[in-house]
Amino acid sequence: MTSAKMIAVIMSISLVIAGAGAFILLKDTAADLTVAVGTKDCYEPWWIADELGYFRDAGVKIDIISVSGGGKATEAILAGRADIASAGTDPLIKVLNEGRGKYNLIGTYQNGESFLRMAAWNYDDDPSSTNTTADLEDPETLIGKVIGLDVTTGYYSAIIKYMNLNACTYEEITDVSQRKSDRVNIMHVPFNAQVPRLIGVGSVTQDIDAIIGGSYNLQAEYLAGNFSGGAPKVIISEEDGGTDQNFQSVPVFILATENAINNKGDAVMRMMEALQRACAFIYGVDEIDINDISSYTINDDACKLMADTGIFGLGWTKEIQKRSFEYSTWGLDFKVNDLNALKYSYDVIRKNSADRSTYRNVTDAEFFQFYDQRFMIALSEKGIINGYVPLVESAALGMNVSFTVDGDTAEDWSGISNDDLGNAVSFNTITSMVTGTLSEQGTPLWGTFDHHYLVFSLDGVEEGDDVRIAGMLDGRTTMTKYIVTAAEITDGKMVFIWGIEENENLVITVFRPGCLGYANTIYLNLVLSS
Repeated sequence: MTSAKMIAVIMSISLVIAGAGAFILLKDTAADLTVAVGTKDCYEPWWIADELGYFRDAGVKIDIISVSGGGKATEAILAGRADIASAGTDPLIKVLNEGRGKYNLIGTYQNGESFLRMAAWNYDDDPSSTNTTADLEDPETLIGKVIGLDVTTGYYSAIIKYMNLNACTYEEITDVSQRKSDRVNIMHVPFNAQVPRLIGVGSVTQDIDAIIGGSYNLQAEYLAGNFSGGAPKVIISEEDGGTDQNFQSVPVFILATENAINNKGDAVMRMMEALQRACAFIYGVDEIDINDISSYTINDDACKLMADTGIFGLGWTKEIQKRSFEYSTWGLDFKVNDLNALKYSYDVIRKNSADRSTYRNVTDAEFFQFYDQRFMIALSEKGIINGYVPLVESAALGMNVSFTVDGDTAEDWSGISNDDLGNAVSFNTITSMVTGTLSEQGTPLWGTFDHHYLVFSLDGVEEGDDVRIAGMLDGRTTMTKYIVTAAEITDGKMVFIWGIEENENLVITVFRPGCLGYANTIYLNLVLSS
């Protein structure tokens, strides 16, 4: 190597301070990044940045591989054809399972309030059919129906989780001829075939009852006006429906190879700067504070841009794009709930895999180690993103809920003498399911109603933590808030005795100053005896 070249290499290294350590970004102005990007909604920031020249303005050359969705994007990164991929939870689980360090999450740019969006055939408008409308908000209407979705994406674990939470019997089939009348039928249908098979297009026969997905649901609603007979309708699952905030989270992750992180760091930083600028364009502003997203409105110019590109196919209008934008929030971020979404998807995939041994038991802490937040921290320090709160592993993920059934624990509470309180109750850390039998206390500990009492402790709490326990029952939510005092903590634990009713679920959230909230929903599957 010549002296001139050596000097150039040395001068190409830029140092970004991230927290207590130094983050070395190797600056190579000739380095391009190859990115696998889907052609369905939720990938708009990539296409906006490309269409408006934001990557060029940021000083990075991006080669885009156009793919159908997250499943194909992760296939590209596994095959070594891409440095960066964008995907939801299910495809990412398979990539991260390849080994820690080979691939890492470096952030998210989109989140939504509800994962399940279904376009269903409205049989009520079809006089020739005796079927009824399939409706996510009424799970029993799905019995006997065939739901088509791309099972390589995050919609798969979402619908399985939905089935389990609502006690729906389901079966995965490979052809509509295998349809069972006594259960929900789930079948793989590629994105580009979903609308034709839902409504019948050209030579394609309508043979499925509903589709789960994103853009194609909305597209089906638009196309419905072009066909006679029954009219498909879009159903958005906005109510709890047995789900919780972690399950409903819709993160779209940015995944990078180890080589891109270590050897193309400056290019990755510039790429993310352009993405954040594209997210700001969605709201028609120059910069975004991710903690104040609700104050922004969707930019009509961004909607028109995406409709005019033709990227999302026939019938994609400015109005449809606006609806799609409104279902989600946009801006670079990463939250604890994003890790929880990965945990849920991992559990579903592993349980339903033909070879479960291919998916090792990945815990919360290991998932945390799959996230390399140094880019987010560096972008925050540069002022490119506003409102990002760095995750602290011990604070953000160390507050796992554990349950105590020891009668001695109850005796620590003044006035409690029922040794059977919380008797024979167990907690499954994978499913967050509490099972067993709880005896009813004839004389209530408080209030005027008889209750069944659950004894549990929160591990890892600290003085000043904000603990909120919400009971979810019959569409109603009641919440109690506690500010933890030092006197209530013993060996890092705070013990609770909580009155519960039949079929009630609990959402326990812990907030800590300077950290993001850690939430855990407890699904109660208890026999409540008098």
